[in-house]
Amino acid sequence: MVRPLGPDDNAPAQWLDGRTTAEVAAEFIKPNDRLTAVDRLEIYQRMYWYRLIDSVGDDSPGLRAVLGEAPFDRLARAYLAKYPSRSFTLRNLCSRLPQFIAEERNWTAPRTALALTVARFEWAQTVAFDGEQRPALSAEKIARTPAHRLRVDLQPYLSLLQLDFPWTTT
Repeated sequence: MVRPLGPDDNAPAQWLDGRTTAEVAAEFIKPNDRLTAVDRLEIYQRMYWYRLIDSVGDDSPGLRAVLGEAPFDRLARAYLAKYPSRSFTLRNLCSRLPQFIAEERNWTAPRTALALTVARFEWAQTVAFDGEQRPALSAEKIARTPAHRLRVDLQPYLSLLQLDFPWTTT
C-alpha cells in the first residue's frame, strides 16, 4: 500500500522480495468475479497515494502555482517516494519538502530558488497554524520575577525565516 505507484499509477510489478506483486497479493487478498487480487490492492494503493499527493498540494498552493500542475505533481510524487509519510497525521507531510527541493533541484528547475523559498514559507505557515502554543507571560509575572531568573522565549509555532529569493515590487 505505501510503496510508490508504478507507471500508469499501477502497483509495482515486483514485490520487495523479488516475487511478483500478483503472487504476493494472492496470499492475502481474495479476488472476486470482477477484480483480481492485484486489482483490488491497486484500488487502495491508489486511494492512499492520491490522498497523499492531494495533501501535499493542499499544503503547498503557492508552490503548485509557481511550478504549474504537471511539474508540481511530478515533484510531489518524487518527494513522497523519497520521504514517505511517517506520521499518523497529514499535518507533517510537507515537513521535509524544502529539504527535498534543496537536494533534488531538477524537479523545480529553472525556478528552484523561488520554489525553495515558497516551500519554506508554506511550511512555516503550517507550523504557525497548528504548532505548539505555550502560555504567554503576563506583565504581572514579568514584573515580579527577578531579572536573573526571567526566561523569555518565542512561541514554538513561530519560525524565523531568511528567504533568499530576490523579491521585486515591479
